[in-house]
Amino acid sequence: MDHGLSTENPISRKSEVESRNLGDTIDHGLSTDNSPSPPPSRPIPLLLPFLCYTPLLNNLYQGQSYLYLVAALLAGYQFWVQGRRNWAAVFWAIPIALKIFPAILLLFLLLKRDWRTFILTSILAASLSFLPVLFIPVELMFDYFTHILPRLFAGEINDPFTILYQSARVVFDQLFVFDQHLNSSPIADHPALSQYLYLLFQLCILGMVMAIVHDKRVSAFAGFSIVILGGLLVSGYGSSYSMLLLVFPLLALFSLGLNAWQMGVALFLLFIAGNMPIYRLQSWPMLMQFPRLYTLVAFLLLIFILIRPRLNTKPLLLLLALLLVKQWVSDGNTATTASYYLADGRHGIIHDYEATETGILLHFFNPQGDQKEALTTDDELQFDPKLQVRNQQIFLGDQQLTFTKSRKKRPMRLNENAVIYLSDEGRGVGFYTLRIVKY
Repeated sequence: MDHGLSTENPISRKSEVESRNLGDTIDHGLSTDNSPSPPPSRPIPLLLPFLCYTPLLNNLYQGQSYLYLVAALLAGYQFWVQGRRNWAAVFWAIPIALKIFPAILLLFLLLKRDWRTFILTSILAASLSFLPVLFIPVELMFDYFTHILPRLFAGEINDPFTILYQSARVVFDQLFVFDQHLNSSPIADHPALSQYLYLLFQLCILGMVMAIVHDKRVSAFAGFSIVILGGLLVSGYGSSYSMLLLVFPLLALFSLGLNAWQMGVALFLLFIAGNMPIYRLQSWPMLMQFPRLYTLVAFLLLIFILIRPRLNTKPLLLLLALLLVKQWVSDGNTATTASYYLADGRHGIIHDYEATETGILLHFFNPQGDQKEALTTDDELQFDPKLQVRNQQIFLGDQQLTFTKSRKKRPMRLNENAVIYLSDEGRGVGFYTLRIVKY
């Protein structure tokens, strides 16, 4: 069996057995020439239905695309190993265009100094991303890349505080970002602290990934798999079905020469990460609600400790600069003076509203579908032709009242010195609720 080892520098059966000992530091069964290697040939697919049971079930039940993504990523790697780099670029560009986070593969190509495949994959991914412009008006595509995509990078999805995403971003936001409806009891309200803690987390994870991949003892497939794992960890949001990508670190385990205890711990961590029912943890203490995040970090740390790669500070400084640029590009909303109009968020997505003689009639979506509810209030609502939405900002005549990146619609005067309007600020594009701004 090859275990992902280099065939140009074979080791004896005796040295292979010795390298599996915890106390040995010579090799750990890792490749010594860093040549591309195919995935291990062991009959391990029998483990997949058990270790990836929940991701497989959810992909099939919900009709998700990760089965195709895994196939495309693996096919791209096989082409890359065979030296057919053009086809590798094609198969890697497709996942990058469909799901943003596979762009982490470009880091793998950079670390391998495969400039040709890196450039070709980047060009193809960009071309596929802009291909819809042939069928969609240019202004819509421009709006997507200039307004929607940066908000996605900033973590503005339906509920950015939900534990279902199992990301470090959610942990830090729950701790340090106040939201009256979605996160009313953080330990402090310091959004900038949350952003920079998340940046530090990304730096640490990607630093470890780069050190592991750059280590000459690590086979190419193991490095490829660790890069994918790093992409899952630094992503701002995850899902149970995206854990199907754990098949790559699972396959890589068998090329790392682990002993029985090490293998058992690693498999246990992957099993918990892929199959823990996160939706059952809503009532647990906050810091205990992220087992998937913790187990994936523990898995990466385990591999890092066993390999003990050398850290290079220069790439870390370059990585820090790139992360700061990304933070600047995807910076969230400017601090807003607007607040929620309703006391709580029980109405879900409010897509329309209208004034009534006794108050306000809400049109909203919740798990039961499209709903209406009349609320009684003493507030006076009236339409004012001077109120307009221009460039996604609310103006009262020539006076600009809002300055955030969110979408806004249906502004109305509220009493004498306020405006009420629908806004998707901080909640994901199109997920509106009622906000109020005073002037």
